[in-house]
Amino acid sequence: VSAAGLPIYLRDLLPDAVQLDALFSAMSRTAGISANREDTFAPAAQWTALEAGKSTTFPWRSDDSYFKRPDVLNALLKFESPTISFSPMKPLLVLGDNITTDHISPVGRIRESSEAAQLLRQDGETPATFNSYGARRGNAGVMIRGTFDNSRLDNRLAGIPGPFTRIGGNQEPISIYQASAAISADGYAAVIIGGKNYGTGSARDWAAKGQRLLGVRAVVAESFERIHRSNLVMFGVAPLLLDQKNLELLRSMLTPASVVTAYLQPPAEKRVRPHIRIEVDDLSSSHVFHAVLQVETAYEYTLLAAGGLLASMRLI
Repeated sequence: VSAAGLPIYLRDLLPDAVQLDALFSAMSRTAGISANREDTFAPAAQWTALEAGKSTTFPWRSDDSYFKRPDVLNALLKFESPTISFSPMKPLLVLGDNITTDHISPVGRIRESSEAAQLLRQDGETPATFNSYGARRGNAGVMIRGTFDNSRLDNRLAGIPGPFTRIGGNQEPISIYQASAAISADGYAAVIIGGKNYGTGSARDWAAKGQRLLGVRAVVAESFERIHRSNLVMFGVAPLLLDQKNLELLRSMLTPASVVTAYLQPPAEKRVRPHIRIEVDDLSSSHVFHAVLQVETAYEYTLLAAGGLLASMRLI
């Protein structure tokens, strides 16, 4: 009500048609706007003062530690055989259940003792400027070294928590990145043993990409998170299913000296969920496991056979 005690209605507060017409007319006027539209909408002087290259492609700078030319792209473009085949593999990690994308992906701040930090030091960076993996996404070298860089990682081959493992001939744990490079230098691919719900958590491209760029050819697990399984296939990493009993036996058998070889049983073109024969050999014994390759469509089979999505584009 008003001060006089009379009721107030919304129609009393709203502007009438004449007031609205006057307001819209004032808003549409060009008063205050320069008659020269080029001057009105010209960029700020600070913007135009910035130097810009004339090249049609990105000018990679050797002194830039945030955006590096991704030489690792060649690995993702490498076309493989038109049918799925496996090279002999060495175990890189032997893990338990519920390995998440947080365990796998490069996330969080870059630790001073990490492989990624060592690479940044070579570029003249200091601990104060290491920043986070998220900020360094444009530097593939940093991101590869940050894959599995998790202080809570429990790898049975290492015997200690963190981003470490052991390979044949080495008694002391070394970084996962160093081990992957040594496995590749010896002419082997790498294999990872997981458990239930491998790759659970939020979907991250580097969770699958990082494994591929560490030389991982297959992951053996009891089950995979749906999106991560698909991402592994997209990057040319084979998701192999093994039942709980045999998976635990495989975990207990594997040593840094083991050699793992997988075979399609029988070899079949574009077959959904084909059977896989896994042979494990080390210095003292050998064993055979029967697993399933979890590809759900003929298209996924084609991607995996080619080495991943980027490599498969060469089929077009």
